[in-house]
Amino acid sequence: MPDLVRVITEEKPKDQIMAGDFQAGVYQKEPERHNAEDVVRELSKKAFSKLEDIINRSRDFADEYYVVLWLKIDPMLPSIVQKWWLGPLLARPSPEFNWSLFSYNNKDDALRHHWTIPDLATSHFLLQNAKKVPKEDKQLLEWVTQFKAGTLV
Repeated sequence: MPDLVRVITEEKPKDQIMAGDFQAGVYQKEPERHNAEDVVRELSKKAFSKLEDIINRSRDFADEYYVVLWLKIDPMLPSIVQKWWLGPLLARPSPEFNWSLFSYNNKDDALRHHWTIPDLATSHFLLQNAKKVPKEDKQLLEWVTQFKAGTLV
């Protein structure tokens, strides 16, 4: 029997994990959901250092501009959340899922948080359970309700 055939037909050791085993495990798991607490947690993990960099680099850009924080969640690895800062932007962007909108006024040296829209599943949950939403998430529910109605600007 040729060596190649013998190698292919041999069984793998029980403690060895193959790439296909890992990939199959990823596909079989229920996707993780990220809620408002996840957004706050991500913001608190040095996320604002990048925002400070954008503000410092944009002192001469305009008197007022917008910056978007996009929490990008990989569908294959939902436990990995990437923070993407988009800005400075002159035009106010339309809301999207997993976005938070900030504006900065260079004259007043003032940062303002306009809204945060969580992921689709969290938004749907908030809308379906509007009467049960805790007091600390009422503002988030209001933003999601306005986003659904198309009135969030």
